Order: sequence, then C-alpha cells, then structure tokens
Amino acid sequence: MFFGLNPTIFPKKGNPYVSEDQRQYRINIKLRNQDGIADVIDRLEGDFQKYEPRFRHSIFSEFLYFEYISSSVTKSLLRSLLVSALLIFFLLFLLSLNLRDTLVSILANLIPLGFLIIIFAIFGIEMNITTSLTLVICLGLIVDDTIHILYRRINLAEPLEELGFGVLATSLILIGGFLSFVLSQSQPNQIFGLLCAIVFLIAVISDITVMTWLLRDNNMVSGRKNHKDEP
Repeated sequence: MFFGLNPTIFPKKGNPYVSEDQRQYRINIKLRNQDGIADVIDRLEGDFQKYEPRFRHSIFSEFLYFEYISSSVTKSLLRSLLVSALLIFFLLFLLSLNLRDTLVSILANLIPLGFLIIIFAIFGIEMNITTSLTLVICLGLIVDDTIHILYRRINLAEPLEELGFGVLATSLILIGGFLSFVLSQSQPNQIFGLLCAIVFLIAVISDITVMTWLLRDNNMVSGRKNHKDEP
C-alpha cells in the first residue's frame, strides 16, 4: 500500500512474470479442474481483442498441451485399428476361402468391440489414449482365438470341444490378469484393465456360441450339398 493505493511493481531482474525489456508479461491463472479452461480462453480472447494489434496474447496450458498429444495419439491408434481390421479381414478370407465364414468370424469379433463402444456411450467415457489402446489390444488378442477356431473347424474339419476348452481357459487367464489392474492406484490403469476383462469375457462367449454355431450350420449345409452331388 502506498498512500492508500496498491501499485503493481515489476522489477526487471529476477521477475518470472515480466521480461527485462518490459515488453512481455505473463499471467498465471490457476483453476480447480480443467472444466473452466474453455471459459477462461473465451474471456481472455474477448478482453484482449479490443487492444489488438497493439497488444497480442498467446495461451499455454499443460493440460491443453497434453490434450493435444492425447488427441494426436488417439487418432493415430484409431487409424491403425482401421488398417488392422482390413488386414484381419483379408487374413480370415485367405484362411477360409469363403466369404460367409469370413463374415461370421468378423461378426464374432464385432460383438465384443461393439459392446465396448456401448459402454463408452452409456458411461460417457471419452476416446483417449487409454480407451483407443484398449480397442487395439483387445482386437489383436480376440482375433487370435478366432483364427484357431476357424482353422480347426474349416481347414481340419475337427470338432471344437477340446479347442473350446482351451479358448475358455486362455480367456479366463487373460480376464484374471487384466482384472488385476483394478488394484492399481491409477484410474486410467483401472479403466484399462476392467474394459479389457469385459471385452475378453464377451469375446469368449461370442466365439464359443455364435461363431461355432454359425460355422457348424454352414458346414452342415455344405455337407448336404456335397452329399446330393454324389452319384
């Protein structure tokens, strides 16, 4: 206080808020959470607009910087997911040489991934690094079981009882392993583990029921056709 006034003094040396030439000023604004960042940006743009072009301003936020990185990585992972899906389609088609069997295999994998997207929509989970990485990892692991079932049923024409037990046992181990992430102190790790466990549970149910039933039905139809063609 100076004669009832409260002047602001900017020392030139050692002042982190003002440059030595007094031409650049830094204003630190602290918020309780990220929800108010958009309001602050709008307020600053509105307040400084009337001083342009004499004064120019720029905004930097660690949260906005991290959000930009997260958004870029998420878009890259989703593009990789799309490319992987196309490659998986061609791989399954080359394995079965039958479009219907390929579509059945794709359907068995779309069911758990679609269920995961429904969870995102219901609970308002945003698409970020953790969730997009969850989709990529889950797609790679659940396709492995699909390839085993498809090869065993189509190429070897063998029953699926033993393979179904192996797929179930492997999936239960994976479910238990990813559920251990729930014990983590980090919320992203907890969400990642829980989502992966749910996807593997839905995937094993889809593979053992929907996929095996549709493939068995398709093989029965093919068997009838071959039987009719015999002299």
